[in-house]
Amino acid sequence: MRRLLTGYAVSFNRRHKRHGRLFQNRYKSIVYEEDAYLYDADRIAKRVAEIYDMNSREFLSKGKQHLKVRARSLFCFWAVKELGMSLREPARRLGISSPAVGYSVERGEMSSLVKMDTAI
Repeated sequence: MRRLLTGYAVSFNRRHKRHGRLFQNRYKSIVYEEDAYLYDADRIAKRVAEIYDMNSREFLSKGKQHLKVRARSLFCFWAVKELGMSLREPARRLGISSPAVGYSVERGEMSSLVKMDTAI
């Protein structure tokens, strides 16, 4: 098995003009300061509230109103994609499950594209 993986690593490195171990730097951790991290999430919440013309408490509360769902989806998209939060953080903040945040990220991506098109 070791011989097989070594051969694969060598051929991969030759093919992609690389050197070194194949999986180097894979598990690099990023240290973040808790206060700055929450500040960014709060700033995103305020920005989303401004875009949808509601206060941040309103769209962070539970409910399935169309406008609220779109605002929460945009918040999830920006939090996960822009801030790099795990799905668990917005889930805890919004009171929904992690898979629901995953779906919200997909919907939020569509919302962000639509918002960008209307802004232009």
